[in-house]
Amino acid sequence: MKKLLYALLCVMMVCCMMPGMAWATEGTFSPSSIDISGSLNYLKENLYNNKNLQGTSGGDYTVASAMKTDSAKLSVLQQKYYVNVGSYSGDVTSITCGNYEYGPTDTFRLSVGNNVFITDRAFYITDNNLYVAAILIAPRESISINGQPYNLNISPAINQLSATSFAKWSGGGELSVSNVSGNTCTVTASGKNVKGALFIGIQNVTSDSIFITEKAYVGGGKPSYGFTKPDEQNGTTDGLAFYPFGWDKDLTDVENISSYDGAVLNYSIYVVGQGVCNATINYKVGGVKAEVGGKKYLSLEDAITNAADGKTITLLDDVTLDSMIMLHKSITLDLNGKKLNRDNGNSIVQVVDGATLTIDGTKAGSTVYGRINVGIAENNNGSVIMNGGTYSCTNNQTVLHINGTCKNSNVTISGVDITSPSDNGIQLNGAGTFLIENSKITGATAVYIKSGTTTIRNCTFTGTMDPANYTYYGNGAYATGDAIVVDACNYPGGDPTVNIVSGSFTGTKAAVGFYSYNNGKGTISITGGTFSSNPTEYLANANYYVTGNGSYTVHYSAPYVPTTPTDNVTNSGSITAGNATTSADLSNTTTTTTEGGTTTTTAAVDKETADKIVDKAVENKSEEVVIDVTANTSAAAGSVTAAQVEVPTTALEAIAEKTEADVTVKTDVAEVTLDNAAVGAVAEQAAGDTVQLIVEKIDENADKVEFELKIVSSEGKVISDFKGGNVSVTVTVPKAMAEKEIVCVYIDENGRMSKVKGQKNADGTYTFITGHFSTYALMTAEEADAAIAEQTAAIQSTKIMLRSQQVKMKNGKKAIKLTWTCDSDVVFDGVEIYRSAKRYSGFGKRPLFSTTKDTYYNTSVKAGTKYYYKVRGYVEAEGEKIYTDYSTKAWRTVK
Repeated sequence: MKKLLYALLCVMMVCCMMPGMAWATEGTFSPSSIDISGSLNYLKENLYNNKNLQGTSGGDYTVASAMKTDSAKLSVLQQKYYVNVGSYSGDVTSITCGNYEYGPTDTFRLSVGNNVFITDRAFYITDNNLYVAAILIAPRESISINGQPYNLNISPAINQLSATSFAKWSGGGELSVSNVSGNTCTVTASGKNVKGALFIGIQNVTSDSIFITEKAYVGGGKPSYGFTKPDEQNGTTDGLAFYPFGWDKDLTDVENISSYDGAVLNYSIYVVGQGVCNATINYKVGGVKAEVGGKKYLSLEDAITNAADGKTITLLDDVTLDSMIMLHKSITLDLNGKKLNRDNGNSIVQVVDGATLTIDGTKAGSTVYGRINVGIAENNNGSVIMNGGTYSCTNNQTVLHINGTCKNSNVTISGVDITSPSDNGIQLNGAGTFLIENSKITGATAVYIKSGTTTIRNCTFTGTMDPANYTYYGNGAYATGDAIVVDACNYPGGDPTVNIVSGSFTGTKAAVGFYSYNNGKGTISITGGTFSSNPTEYLANANYYVTGNGSYTVHYSAPYVPTTPTDNVTNSGSITAGNATTSADLSNTTTTTTEGGTTTTTAAVDKETADKIVDKAVENKSEEVVIDVTANTSAAAGSVTAAQVEVPTTALEAIAEKTEADVTVKTDVAEVTLDNAAVGAVAEQAAGDTVQLIVEKIDENADKVEFELKIVSSEGKVISDFKGGNVSVTVTVPKAMAEKEIVCVYIDENGRMSKVKGQKNADGTYTFITGHFSTYALMTAEEADAAIAEQTAAIQSTKIMLRSQQVKMKNGKKAIKLTWTCDSDVVFDGVEIYRSAKRYSGFGKRPLFSTTKDTYYNTSVKAGTKYYYKVRGYVEAEGEKIYTDYSTKAWRTVK
């Protein structure tokens, strides 16, 4: 309700306290035209924030009595919803607005929400100034004071009401507004006793002025978006409504108030007046700057405020920030070829509270002009990932600055172009892990490092300023002209470590400058690159050497190391640490074949390797045995759709009996882990010398990826039941489904679906757990729910026809044979039979018998008795039984 009242106050303010007015000081006004134009003034406070004006929620807010005796309070009230018409010392006997005449004691009423109102006098004379309620004056093009008419002039300037957008209508009339420059607004209004105005034209509205009532009605009909509920009084209503629309939305199309979190409007639309109006408004917003998940925003700040942690914000236009953004959540900012700018290259963002800012500047034209700050204090860190783009600063600013007291601020910079002509290109003061690769950085000093571990590869660093002596400078750094400065100054994050792998490094002073302050320590390790000064003293070890004069290149001369055969089965971890593992790497033995569009990898654990796995698992008391048969090249792995892995049965028996280890098989299609109980169950049921695990991707689209899982013995026996053991299966989520909510479903031999337990992992995979093998699918939650609902509906709508006949059993007894057919191809898990001696009652809640067959013989019958029967089928899915309706009835008298 506070927000709606604030929207009301914004409307009332449009005409308040305007400058540039010339009035007579005595008697009536002399000009025939009154200019009430002027800049708008959005106030942050509202009447609810004034303790003298509070009332009970749902009651009337009568403010006149609280205000008329207190000029200071009245001044506040006047600023909020009265227009200062001007100096006036004479008596005002009446003011006519439109077709209504108001006397000195007449009041008007404002509907502010669901039966909450403000009631006050139509006008006041206070301190020799005449104040007229804005709700009375705004909808009219003229007013009359003591019978003398005056025209109202409203200028169409920015941040003022626009005369071309200022309109009114009376009962039964129609209104159309379509001439808003840069946007379109089509309004159709009709209805009985409609007296008021609709006006638009307030530009640059911020999110602070968008408020929505909890209950809204259009013409007294179904709930819609933006209308306050009218209070009917003497056949009329007074109302005020605010319309924040989405893109091209009809008023009656939007029913879910909570769904609105789209772009802030360039134009606000208000309705002030009496009566119930039916309106259709098509409104298109301009000036959109950013997008989050299809929702558009007029400012980057609003996009960040509304984006959930981990989401991507895409710039749709160049953005210039007025102030620095404090980033408390992890987001990806896709520059999308646009420019993000802060005037004079000042700070753009400060990443804090452990958040990570990822900047995607890979699209051509992506530019950032300003400074990026990371962290504030020791326990308030942040991280930055910069992937592509052009970054620059002037005004003695560094492009990227890590706060020196931070102890865990990580940075990854890849494929960027950074320039800071009057300061360091980037400045890494705090501790963390820093990677700079494939980038060009130019600065007074290109890169300045005080702490943390930094790796640099394939970069071009250039220090451009005139050479200067090193000077210690707290949390800042004075540039020296070196390409890289390593400043060992005993900073809180610890000694700096810098590893230079490759690249080109040129400075006006030196390629690499190492400076120690107060006996500070640091490490520089160079293993490659070209340098403008001799880097010999920083080489990693004696295997590296330098050639050149003026331009120095680092080379590597590898010492001879005799090769030793490697064991493809190794142990790691320990039982005490809870991570004892035996691993068998068979990737080099994997073969890849393609046939009929299916690419399959095949591998087999030979007996020697199997015995070694068992011996080492027993020796290590391993909790997990890992068999890795992934393809030995990434190209092959990326195309694999099926995998087959053969394991000796005796190895599985030994693992189950001699260890408590689970067995994990890593393939290019899925990673499958059988717990120890499942391993034993497979070994027990196997017939033959080996068992083969088969994992195949059989279908994939944007909403579903389907897998077939099998274990088959060498004699052809399919093992699908793990007798209480469990198997976890981890598969890669397709890119098309990565941002969607997904679930796993089990698909039985009849095509029926049931959800199974699973979860999406942070590395882009999905893991589900099952107690038997069959067909499984990852599906979008929406697709799965729709398929299961369709499946349920098909079962429930199946019609069953029941027939009966008297037969004689082999033992000579009489029986009634029941048979049934249905009108669908649904396969039932069971059929329940009900019997009664009455046609319409007596069947009971429990069935006489349940069967999985399509025939039932009722032998417990008596001669001369008439029996009535009905049946219904069921399917077990989602952990419950889904029933059809009861069949037609059949009856038979035993003769």
